[in-house]
Amino acid sequence: MADALLVLAHNAYRSALSSPEAWAQLLQLSGHYYKYTPYVRLLLAAQAPEATFVARAEIWTEKMGRTLKPDARAIPAADRPKGRPYRLFDVKDTFAPPGSKAPNPWVLTDPERVAQILGGESVPLLIRDLAKELGTTETAQTCLLYTSDAAD
Repeated sequence: MADALLVLAHNAYRSALSSPEAWAQLLQLSGHYYKYTPYVRLLLAAQAPEATFVARAEIWTEKMGRTLKPDARAIPAADRPKGRPYRLFDVKDTFAPPGSKAPNPWVLTDPERVAQILGGESVPLLIRDLAKELGTTETAQTCLLYTSDAAD
């Protein structure tokens, strides 16, 4: 499972490097999932780009008071390459009984602000962290150009 997740993350990373639009899409998705590691964000981009709010089953049931639907689709994830896998579920795969909490996702849409928060200080740090987690030496120079073009 860990090897399959690593392949998915590598493919998502390469896809993000393919165009300014793909890079912006990854940054936007990252704004939804700021609490997850860059590796998890790549896995979400690869497997469930349409997801709006994801959490583990126990968060949905114990903290949010929601139940998973019988046909809920698990999204495999791991916090780092070769890390222990776990499953995430999107809010659309849950049922909200009376008295349950509604998720209130926090969203950033400004790519530079997303990069500042997720990457520590800047886009180069976010790119460095993604490449480091994937153990790749592929250049991300094009992403730097994409982001600087968007900021102009």
